[in-house]
Amino acid sequence: MIRKLLCCAAVVALPPLIAPTLCAAQQVVAIDGMYRSDGVNPNGTKYRGTVEIAKDDQTYLVRWLSQQVTSVGIGIVRGDVLAVSYFTGNNIGIALYHIEKGPRLIGEWTVLGSDGQRYPETLTKVGRDVRREAPDELPVAELAEGLPVRRD
Repeated sequence: MIRKLLCCAAVVALPPLIAPTLCAAQQVVAIDGMYRSDGVNPNGTKYRGTVEIAKDDQTYLVRWLSQQVTSVGIGIVRGDVLAVSYFTGNNIGIALYHIEKGPRLIGEWTVLGSDGQRYPETLTKVGRDVRREAPDELPVAELAEGLPVRRD
């Protein structure tokens, strides 16, 4: 009887020990590359743009390109979620995406001062032949050079 209880306790205790390993193993989709961005603006209008994601060691540098504004951000991946904080020059915000195969990132974003509202955005990976909107724009890794880095 005691042996049966110990076996049951081991089976119940085992999943928490295995779960972090399984979650880490789930993130095998490479997300760096160029994406088409489809989303909704705070005023309700739809937008389409280009997003560039570049791996930088354990983080990701992200740049949103559109005719209205260029934003740059830094993100981290945990399991199948990409979290990104970004800066547009005048505003700061955050975006959170679920990483799907393809890869496709389904998410939402907000910006400081948006009265607590969140807006949908989907990033769909496109081929390597996508051109930047302006040929003189720097790749996202070069764009991030010179930005202040916090080191505690």
